[in-house]
Amino acid sequence: MLELKSMLQKAIGRAGLTRQISASSAVMTARQFLQAALVKEMQGMVRVVSFHQGLLRIACKNSVAAHEVTLLEPGIREAIITMDPRADVKTILVQIRSMEEYEL
Repeated sequence: MLELKSMLQKAIGRAGLTRQISASSAVMTARQFLQAALVKEMQGMVRVVSFHQGLLRIACKNSVAAHEVTLLEPGIREAIITMDPRADVKTILVQIRSMEEYEL
């Protein structure tokens, strides 16, 4: 059983899936953190867009939402690293964007 687990981990690593899984985990963790931290009215104004090569992109509908997210950056970073210690969150980029671009 241990050999199968080891072989599976190596295959996942070779396929580059480890990075994709880590990125997906970072996005989901950031979304969950923001949903818990923001007031209900503010939640619809914020979208976690992507995580790639240490850059977490977050789109906000307006400057008020962007400011709130900026204040939460240390908590977002901590939540991601707690969930996946290998995640290297170098930068959190908060941008004001149209929410239609990022509809879920």
